[in-house]
Amino acid sequence: MSTSAHTFPAHILEHSSKTDLQHLLEIMHYILMAETSEDIKHVLIRTKRVLPFEHVIGGLVRLGPQGRGEGFSEVLNVSFPEEWLYLYWKNRYAEVDPVLHTLMKSQQTQVWSQVYDKVTSGPEKEFVEAATSFGLTDGVTAGSLDPSCGVATFFAFA
Repeated sequence: MSTSAHTFPAHILEHSSKTDLQHLLEIMHYILMAETSEDIKHVLIRTKRVLPFEHVIGGLVRLGPQGRGEGFSEVLNVSFPEEWLYLYWKNRYAEVDPVLHTLMKSQQTQVWSQVYDKVTSGPEKEFVEAATSFGLTDGVTAGSLDPSCGVATFFAFA
């Protein structure tokens, strides 16, 4: 594994205290122990209390034969605006969401501002404008793909 290919956005933790980092280790422990969707949601709630993010969401994306996302099979919303989630679904933003697409291709943690800076298509620009109107400009999305099970996980913090 190349270190440079998987650089962690450490700047998001640079002002964390020792207590905050202890909480982070506790969260990692609960992630490893999680067995149900409810367990995962509790981890996300705990994470929101510790990390400097207002909005937290996670879930599963169904993968098609080519490994492309074909919709969400489960969403665990802790604090994303419900109106935004409705708009995301209604406008089929999963089809143009540059952060989700980049995550699915690279399987690396995505810093939204970096992805947004590379947006070129009209639909992607529309998505970014809509997200920005909800205050969803600074965030991080992480996850993993499991093609053998036909799913990908995602966790977004804004």
